[in-house]
Amino acid sequence: MSLEEGQALADANDIAGCQQAARSMRREGVDMPPALIALAALDLQYQQTAAPAAPAPTATPGENQ
Repeated sequence: MSLEEGQALADANDIAGCQQAARSMRREGVDMPPALIALAALDLQYQQTAAPAAPAPTATPGENQ
């Protein structure tokens, strides 16, 4: 996989495509950073149905903290 191909997958937010590429690279023996190894191990079934993260609470001026 070329850098341009990887960038195209990332730009398209194609998580499944990125995961497939990472798994292929791992099988081919490419030395990969831990973050890519973790991506290859993700179970996308749970990632696609996960609820969006709640925004962090913010303090308003004058509010007791």
